[in-house]
Amino acid sequence: MVPVEVGLQRASARRGTGTPDRFEAEDIKFHEGLRDAYRQIAAAEPQRCVLIDADADAGTVAARVWSAVRDRFPSFDVSKMANLA
Repeated sequence: MVPVEVGLQRASARRGTGTPDRFEAEDIKFHEGLRDAYRQIAAAEPQRCVLIDADADAGTVAARVWSAVRDRFPSFDVSKMANLA
């Protein structure tokens, strides 16, 4: 997860001059509430949900995601998914 402001800045950069979608158009309080709700779900169900620190470059975030997948599914062969990383 990233701070709400960072996520909104990233969305804006991806969008460029396009119109914000219905989620991007929501105010910061909405996004903070949504972030808090996901954090609560992850805390309540750690075997089902993982919070990934996404405040890094894409390669680092991808490595964190694959690490979480390997931790939860040890028999999963990540090498077969290399084209997705």
